[in-house]
Amino acid sequence: MTTSLVLGPLVRHVDEDTAAIWVQTSEATQVTVQLDGHDRGWSAPTFAVHGHHYALVEVTGLAAGTDAAYQVELDGVPVLSLREIPLSGWAGVQKRAFDLVCSSVGMPGYRKDKSWSSAPEPQA
Repeated sequence: MTTSLVLGPLVRHVDEDTAAIWVQTSEATQVTVQLDGHDRGWSAPTFAVHGHHYALVEVTGLAAGTDAAYQVELDGVPVLSLREIPLSGWAGVQKRAFDLVCSSVGMPGYRKDKSWSSAPEPQA
Protein backbone atom coordinates (compact mmCIF):
# COMPACT_ATOMS: atom_id res chain seq x y z
CA MET A 1 0.00 0.00 0.00
CA THR A 2 1.37 3.43 -0.87
CA THR A 3 1.21 6.25 1.62
CA SER A 4 -1.28 8.97 0.77
CA LEU A 5 -2.52 12.26 2.18
CA VAL A 6 -5.65 11.91 4.30
CA LEU A 7 -6.00 15.60 5.24
CA GLY A 8 -4.02 18.68 4.45
CA PRO A 9 -1.78 20.30 3.92
CA LEU A 10 -2.84 23.10 6.25
CA VAL A 11 -0.76 26.13 7.10
CA ARG A 12 -0.92 26.05 10.90
CA HIS A 13 1.29 28.99 11.87
CA VAL A 14 3.17 31.78 10.14
CA ASP A 15 5.44 34.47 11.57
CA GLU A 16 8.19 36.69 10.14
CA ASP A 17 10.49 33.87 9.00
CA THR A 18 8.76 30.53 9.61
CA ALA A 19 5.67 28.60 8.57
CA ALA A 20 4.33 25.34 9.99
CA ILE A 21 2.64 22.95 7.52
CA TRP A 22 0.42 20.18 8.97
CA VAL A 23 -0.68 16.98 7.21
CA GLN A 24 -2.38 13.70 8.06
CA THR A 25 -1.16 10.63 6.17
CA SER A 26 -2.47 7.10 5.74
CA GLU A 27 0.61 5.54 7.39
CA ALA A 28 3.98 6.42 8.92
CA THR A 29 6.22 8.31 6.50
CA GLN A 30 8.66 11.18 6.07
CA VAL A 31 6.91 14.41 4.96
CA THR A 32 8.88 17.01 3.01
CA VAL A 33 7.81 20.51 1.98
CA GLN A 34 9.56 22.05 -1.04
CA LEU A 35 9.14 25.76 -1.77
CA ASP A 36 9.50 27.17 -5.27
CA GLY A 37 12.69 29.17 -5.52
CA HIS A 38 14.43 27.36 -2.63
CA ASP A 39 17.17 24.77 -3.08
CA ARG A 40 16.37 22.88 0.09
CA GLY A 41 13.34 21.15 1.52
CA TRP A 42 12.07 20.90 5.08
CA SER A 43 11.15 17.48 6.49
CA ALA A 44 9.58 15.85 9.51
CA PRO A 45 8.59 12.27 10.30
CA THR A 46 4.97 11.51 11.07
CA PHE A 47 3.87 10.76 14.61
CA ALA A 48 0.99 8.47 15.56
CA VAL A 49 -1.99 9.21 17.79
CA HIS A 50 -4.56 6.41 18.22
CA GLY A 51 -3.55 4.83 14.91
CA HIS A 52 -3.63 8.08 12.90
CA HIS A 53 -0.44 9.55 11.42
CA TYR A 54 0.33 13.28 11.46
CA ALA A 55 3.29 15.50 10.63
CA LEU A 56 4.07 19.12 11.39
CA VAL A 57 6.80 20.42 9.10
CA GLU A 58 8.48 23.59 10.35
CA VAL A 59 9.66 25.67 7.36
CA THR A 60 12.34 28.02 8.71
CA GLY A 61 14.70 30.71 7.49
CA LEU A 62 12.21 32.43 5.21
CA ALA A 63 12.63 36.05 4.18
CA ALA A 64 10.02 38.36 5.68
CA GLY A 65 6.93 38.50 3.47
CA THR A 66 7.79 35.32 1.55
CA ASP A 67 4.92 34.22 -0.70
CA ALA A 68 5.79 30.99 -2.50
CA ALA A 69 4.06 28.01 -4.01
CA TYR A 70 4.96 24.72 -2.35
CA GLN A 71 4.91 21.00 -2.91
CA VAL A 72 4.36 18.21 -0.37
CA GLU A 73 6.27 14.94 -0.71
CA LEU A 74 5.73 11.67 1.14
CA ASP A 75 8.94 9.62 1.29
CA GLY A 76 10.29 11.70 -1.62
CA VAL A 77 7.24 11.18 -3.85
CA PRO A 78 5.40 14.41 -4.77
CA VAL A 79 1.75 14.14 -3.78
CA LEU A 80 0.49 17.70 -3.83
CA SER A 81 1.64 20.86 -5.47
CA LEU A 82 0.01 24.16 -4.56
CA ARG A 83 0.65 26.83 -7.15
CA GLU A 84 -0.60 30.34 -7.59
CA ILE A 85 -4.15 30.30 -8.87
CA PRO A 86 -5.24 32.51 -11.76
CA LEU A 87 -7.75 34.23 -9.48
CA SER A 88 -5.24 36.43 -7.70
CA GLY A 89 -5.45 40.21 -7.76
CA TRP A 90 -8.52 41.78 -9.39
CA ALA A 91 -9.67 38.46 -10.84
CA GLY A 92 -10.06 37.16 -7.28
CA VAL A 93 -12.01 40.26 -6.22
CA GLN A 94 -14.34 39.89 -9.21
CA LYS A 95 -14.85 36.18 -8.46
CA ARG A 96 -15.64 36.90 -4.79
CA ALA A 97 -18.15 39.63 -5.78
CA PHE A 98 -19.80 37.25 -8.26
CA ASP A 99 -20.02 34.53 -5.57
CA LEU A 100 -21.61 36.93 -3.07
CA VAL A 101 -24.20 38.23 -5.53
CA CYS A 102 -25.17 34.76 -6.75
CA SER A 103 -25.34 33.25 -3.27
CA SER A 104 -27.55 36.06 -1.98
CA VAL A 105 -30.18 35.29 -4.63
CA GLY A 106 -31.24 32.01 -3.09
CA MET A 107 -30.52 32.46 0.61
CA PRO A 108 -33.12 30.67 2.73
CA GLY A 109 -34.72 32.74 5.45
CA TYR A 110 -34.20 36.04 3.63
CA ARG A 111 -37.48 37.94 3.56
CA LYS A 112 -38.66 40.61 1.13
CA ASP A 113 -38.38 43.29 3.81
CA LYS A 114 -34.62 42.53 3.90
CA SER A 115 -34.64 41.10 7.43
CA TRP A 116 -33.51 37.66 8.52
CA SER A 117 -35.87 35.24 10.15
CA SER A 118 -35.70 31.59 11.09
CA ALA A 119 -39.20 31.70 12.57
CA PRO A 120 -42.38 31.51 10.49
CA GLU A 121 -44.13 34.76 9.61
CA PRO A 122 -46.68 35.84 12.26
CA GLN A 123 -50.29 35.12 11.35
CA ALA A 124 -52.78 38.03 11.53
